[in-house]
Order: sequence, then C-alpha cells, then structure tokens
Amino acid sequence: MNMDMICDVCNTVVSHNLGKIVSAKDFKTLMTQGFGIHKTNIEMLTSSGISQDEAINILKQQYATSTTDWFLCPQCEIEATEAMRGNGSTS
Repeated sequence: MNMDMICDVCNTVVSHNLGKIVSAKDFKTLMTQGFGIHKTNIEMLTSSGISQDEAINILKQQYATSTTDWFLCPQCEIEATEAMRGNGSTS
C-alpha cells in the first residue's frame, strides 16, 4: 500500500517511504539552526493580509510549541541536514 504524506515544512506530497520523520525535539533544534520556516507557509499567511514578519513569528511560535513528530520530504531532509552542519541553507 502506497501512502502519501505531506511534508510539514514545504507541503510537498510524497510517498511516506521517501521522507523522514523528525522528533519535535530535533525539529526545535533545527529551528535554532535557521531551518523550518518555508516560503510556502509564509505566503499562505501573508495572502490573508498578515505581514511577512508577523507570519514568520506566528510560524515560529506554532512550531516551537509542537509536541508531535515532523515529516520531511527528501528535499527538506537535505536542507535540514545542511542546517545541522551549520550551512544554514534554507528555502
């Protein structure tokens, strides 16, 4: 059975076996490295009239209080790995 999942960072739909599950604790660590706030999520909020800075703050708050695991698509997994290495490459 092929089960598709949505990346919790960029909203890309991929097969569950192509992505990576990251714990909430590890995701919070990734956030401190500049990873996790994706342009598609910012655009979703700014399209409703919220400023970009306000959208980023809302997303950071929401992500920081999350207690569930995160699903990353292959591209976001690569970016997360780069962030943990200190490259800070984010979308």
